[in-house]
Amino acid sequence: MNGAHDVPTTRPEKPVNPSTLPAAANQQLAEIAATTLGLETLETRHADRLDFHDTAVWCIRDALEAAWLAGAAYAGRHTSQNDPHAIQGTGSVTARR
Repeated sequence: MNGAHDVPTTRPEKPVNPSTLPAAANQQLAEIAATTLGLETLETRHADRLDFHDTAVWCIRDALEAAWLAGAAYAGRHTSQNDPHAIQGTGSVTARR
């Protein structure tokens, strides 16, 4: 990558294992990807036309925001009320389009 706009086209060396997340989290990520990015699946399909997408930055931001809010909501439901570092969530996430 030589320029400011160069984007890596290969997957990082460290494999991402979706099984490390609970099934509910994977389902929520898939829903976020579908509603904000228009992606049919987050599974690798080993075909460039299926695995690479031309996506607007505002859609990517919406997806990241939705994922962050979902994590914050989860943390708010699963941390002690006495924990000063607990993130209090906002509930369900509605992505804007």
